[in-house]
Amino acid sequence: MRYFFLLLLTIFILSGCDHDKVAAKRDLGKGIQFLRSGQYMEAGIHFKSAIEKDPKNPDPHYYYALLSIQQKKTDQAIESLSKVLMLKPMHEEAAIYLADLFIQKNEGDGAIKVLKPFTTVTKNDKVFFYLGKAFYTKNDFEEAVKWFQKTLEINNNNSSVYGLLGDSLLRMNNIEQAQKILKEAVKYNQDPVVLSKLGTVLFQIGNDFYLKEKKAKTDLTEIDEKVKKKKKLSKDEESKKSQLEQDRDDANGKKTAFLSEAKNQFQLALKKDPALKESAYNLSMTHYLLEEYEDARKMIERFIQLSPTGAQAKEAREQMDQLDEIIRIKKQEELNRQK
Repeated sequence: MRYFFLLLLTIFILSGCDHDKVAAKRDLGKGIQFLRSGQYMEAGIHFKSAIEKDPKNPDPHYYYALLSIQQKKTDQAIESLSKVLMLKPMHEEAAIYLADLFIQKNEGDGAIKVLKPFTTVTKNDKVFFYLGKAFYTKNDFEEAVKWFQKTLEINNNNSSVYGLLGDSLLRMNNIEQAQKILKEAVKYNQDPVVLSKLGTVLFQIGNDFYLKEKKAKTDLTEIDEKVKKKKKLSKDEESKKSQLEQDRDDANGKKTAFLSEAKNQFQLALKKDPALKESAYNLSMTHYLLEEYEDARKMIERFIQLSPTGAQAKEAREQMDQLDEIIRIKKQEELNRQK
């Protein structure tokens, strides 16, 4: 009789467990419907109910995390996603969402720890992309390049990958490869960030030629000073002068070509996204090197409007003052010529 009672009790407990799981599944389904329709309060009530009835099921925790992300409750989302991975360690989507949240909090190590177990078992490009972003946030650009390139092997249509890959290569001073990657990217996707990054690469190359031209001009000035003091140059000095003039002219042509193309890319990026601060600042610098001082002033003023209290705001205001002085001098020179 006692054994029969224990058997009934066991059956009752098991049927109760099954009932809770069925009820939890029903609550989860309703919660998902509310989430999709934007009824977040109702969704939260049903997800919490599902978690209470079936706490070892990762699904209610996962959808509660998605709700938390929609509500911008980052810490709550991280807690829920961590619970999902405790219950189901190879839940790929949960790991991707969790890594993204860690990256947003500038916690690259957390994202790397979450994603590394998936790198040998998945073909999901998002795993490799967010892993690359995690290393990028840590300024480990060599490792970031490795994972961005792996991403492109799986999916070459993600413009964000090209932008970050190009920027990583640029920061590694691999200008040639950065230019190649970003030029290839803009053929397929006119994403304003990618356009801006390409502009930055072209600006960097143009700036290098600007410095070469400046050095050649300085050396030529020294030779001209010698000419004033002694009427005739030696053969070696004549040869050096000729080479410097060639270097100056060659650098000037390449400087103008690269900076003009950089200007085009920055202008196109700003046309697509007028709020791109980096493009506004770099376009101002591009105008400056091209001696388009009034355009440079307009753009540095625009940058200050976009970022009045940013890290470069003080420097930008000083540059605007310098541009005002240059413009004033240029106008005075023009008046003097007219007289």
